Amino acid sequence: MPKVKVEKIIKAERGKVFSTITDFENLPGKLPEFFKSVKVVSKDGNTVVIEESAKMAGRDITQKTKHLLTPPERHEVFILDG
Repeated sequence: MPKVKVEKIIKAERGKVFSTITDFENLPGKLPEFFKSVKVVSKDGNTVVIEESAKMAGRDITQKTKHLLTPPERHEVFILDG
């Protein structure tokens, strides 16, 4: 299974960044250049499954992803479909 790790150093409070990128329902409004739509399918503890329509590497994609959240330092994403 391929793995992709993305890191970027920015000047911002860690908890606020984590809160922003895990506010899935509002990602299209906050990051419209990447997210066209996001629908939360399920939430169970620190696991969230979403369906998203996004633009990545210049391509439009639709996928179902599982997000494993360990605030504020880790946000793992697993592509389930798409």
